[in-house]
Amino acid sequence: IKYTFNSFGGIEKEETFKPNGDLYSINQTFYNDHEQVEETTFSSCGKSKYGLRTYQVQNRNIFTYDSSGNAIKEEFYDGGDNLVHSYVCTYDSENNQTLMISYNKEDSVLSKQAFRYDNKGNKTEFIYYDSKNEITSHETTEYHENGLPKEEKLLKNGIFYEIRRFRYEYY
Repeated sequence: IKYTFNSFGGIEKEETFKPNGDLYSINQTFYNDHEQVEETTFSSCGKSKYGLRTYQVQNRNIFTYDSSGNAIKEEFYDGGDNLVHSYVCTYDSENNQTLMISYNKEDSVLSKQAFRYDNKGNKTEFIYYDSKNEITSHETTEYHENGLPKEEKLLKNGIFYEIRRFRYEYY
């Protein structure tokens, strides 16, 4: 794998190679003026019947940000530049992500994820909804006063699934 970095340390290009040394694929990342990822592309590489190197874009992702720098939309396109699906995100006044909705190419909801936070910005609740707007997963987290997780509870399809308790030697 060969990496090319930009002036602020972000990866601009990742090239992978076949065992014989031929280029196999290229991942490219394009940034905006605020050093945020604006677009990514994945291209496969090969050779034409004449031995010339060929590149075929397999997919590309486009990112949109709000004035606070939060990613509010991500669109996924196939190699033919057709929209496959997208995510739309919303944030609270503290820039905590509160909702992420996944849409298919027909703009129908595939899933929804909701997040809640305490007054310290710790994520206290995560709820996953399916395309029928039914809750399929619900996770809650309690925290110690210092912000370290204390306990996580997980319900799947309304049934208690798992509890995780965290213990710390030093905190």
